[in-house]
Amino acid sequence: MTMPHEPAQPQVATLPSTPEPAQAQPGYEQPVYEQPVHQQQPPVVPVQPKKTGIVVLSILLVLFFGAAGTLGLLYLGEKEHSQQVSEQLAVKDKQLVDASKKVDDSKDALTKAQDAQKKAEDGQKAAEKANVSGGKCTDAAHAMRSAALAVDNAKLEAAARDIIAHC
Repeated sequence: MTMPHEPAQPQVATLPSTPEPAQAQPGYEQPVYEQPVHQQQPPVVPVQPKKTGIVVLSILLVLFFGAAGTLGLLYLGEKEHSQQVSEQLAVKDKQLVDASKKVDDSKDALTKAQDAQKKAEDGQKAAEKANVSGGKCTDAAHAMRSAALAVDNAKLEAAARDIIAHC
C-alpha cells in the first residue's frame, strides 16, 4: 500500500523484453510508461519547405511575357500603320507636286492667252483706226472716180488731194 503522505508514483507496466547484449540483466524487466489513450498526439509530419517564392516568381514571369508579347504586337501594328501612312503621304505629296505643276502650266498658258488677247485687241484697234481712215480713203477714191466719169476737173483735183491726205 501507499502511504498517504507519499507522492503518487506512476504506474509501470512491464513488457517482456528480449535480452540485449551488454545491457540486459536476467530477470529484470524494463519499465514502460503508458500514456492515457485520450492524450495521444498524431504523428508529427515533417514540415515541407514553402514554395511561395517560386510561385510568385512564376506568376510574375508569365505576366512579364504576356506584357512583352502584347507590347510587341502593338509595336508591329503601329509600325505597319506608320508605313501605310508614309505611303499615303508620298502619294498625296506626288499629287500635290503634279497639281502645282499644272497650276504653273495654267498660269503660263493664261499669261500667253492674255498677251495674245492684248495683241489682238491692239490689232483690232489699229485695224479700226485704219478702217476709219481707210473709209475716208475709199470715199476719196469713189469721189475721184465719179469726177473722172463726169469729166469735172475741179472735183477731180479735190478728190486727188483727199486721196493724198487720207491714203
